[in-house]
Amino acid sequence: MPQNTSVGVRNITYPLTPPTPFPTTLAAGATWNSGLLRNRTLNPNLTFCITSDQNGTASIQRYGDTAGLAPVGPAIPLNVVANEPASLSVTDGAPYQTFIVTFENTGGVAANISNCVLLAGPH
Repeated sequence: MPQNTSVGVRNITYPLTPPTPFPTTLAAGATWNSGLLRNRTLNPNLTFCITSDQNGTASIQRYGDTAGLAPVGPAIPLNVVANEPASLSVTDGAPYQTFIVTFENTGGVAANISNCVLLAGPH
């Protein structure tokens, strides 16, 4: 009898490229928005990392639909302190189909942004 040699979908962590590229600078008071991203993993965990030379706020908002119209709970916030690497992880296991990441520069001058990464999957 033949053996089943198929391999199922692996649940791996991988970086995501948002529709709106990560900024390298952001004007004072301006907000960057990733654009709507689809959850393409079997695991709903997300992590967003950023370093800014100005204070700011970041958030991840998840949606239960593909159009980004049905929020899954409130946006999950993160205070970003100038010149300190910041990381926002979502690990509550709530199911979602799409999500948006935002970063607002709350500093008084343009922010230089570095070390942006967005990861999906088990971590």
